[in-house]
Amino acid sequence: MEQNCLENLDRATVLKVGKVKNKTLLDIGIGDLAVIAARDFNCNVTCIDILVEALEEAKEKAKEKAKQEGLAKKIRFEKEDTTNLSYEVSREKIIIAEFNEFGFPHSEDEYRRVNLDWVEKKLKSLGKIDKYCYKNMNFYICFKQT
Repeated sequence: MEQNCLENLDRATVLKVGKVKNKTLLDIGIGDLAVIAARDFNCNVTCIDILVEALEEAKEKAKEKAKQEGLAKKIRFEKEDTTNLSYEVSREKIIIAEFNEFGFPHSEDEYRRVNLDWVEKKLKSLGKIDKYCYKNMNFYICFKQT
């Protein structure tokens, strides 16, 4: 596994390093990534979340921004459980960005931390991995074996 250290890490950097230009993306968890991917990288994005309230709130916020920027047809929203998706996730690569132990912003009572060792092990079983580190976040690109 190749490990790289980045000076700056934001959504645009993750998308740039992940070479997603003109791709179809699945954005798990709702955030600003969909608009950045559609606008700056010409991606079609499906945003999923299991929480209906979060999905509806984010959908309205992102819809308005996407509409203002002419991206409404490039972004769609679906209620899905990430642990039991109704479709295959990726043919080419998987990109995961996750807070590490120094950057985890939630209390233990509210959310369970993602075990990054488990993530790495699982991704290794799928293909070659490049790992990127930043102060409070790690991200991984797994190039799936064909």
